[in-house]
Amino acid sequence: MDVIRDSVNDWVESVSPGTFLGMGYDHPLRVFLVLYVILYIGGFLSYFGITGINYLVIYKLFPKQLLRPEDAPIEPGQIAHEISISLKSMPWMVMLTAPVYWLQWCGYSRVYTNVDDYGWPYLFLSVPLFLMFTDFGVYWIHRGLHWGPFYKYVGRSSVVLFIVHRCHLLVFYHHY
Repeated sequence: MDVIRDSVNDWVESVSPGTFLGMGYDHPLRVFLVLYVILYIGGFLSYFGITGINYLVIYKLFPKQLLRPEDAPIEPGQIAHEISISLKSMPWMVMLTAPVYWLQWCGYSRVYTNVDDYGWPYLFLSVPLFLMFTDFGVYWIHRGLHWGPFYKYVGRSSVVLFIVHRCHLLVFYHHY
């Protein structure tokens, strides 16, 4: 993420030399805005890339092998509705994610890039520990979304094309 952030920041610097909106290269607000844009574009590409592949594989290439007879068919306009909901929620999801990356940039993290800092056993142990920690968090967040007051507003999604699996966490959060 640091390489991408620095590359985007360098590009902004080349387009607007000196300052961007009155902010220097390492101004905290500028870094936050750059991270926000990176995460938004990354989320957009991830969403449409992964859901597009899932849709193609599940509904077009192998529907007989992957869908059960009792699975509800896709209603007219349902996919457009789901995409609309996802695009409306993406800025808010990025707003919740960007501070984590910004805090890491500020030095408030335990992210390390040198294996010698903690050793190989810690590196190999950190992967299952990370998966257990995130799985625990996702479980409770999902359970909270099914709580009565929230469920009637956010829990009634009819089709889920972005299937979450433990391996997705490794793909998207491998830098931890």
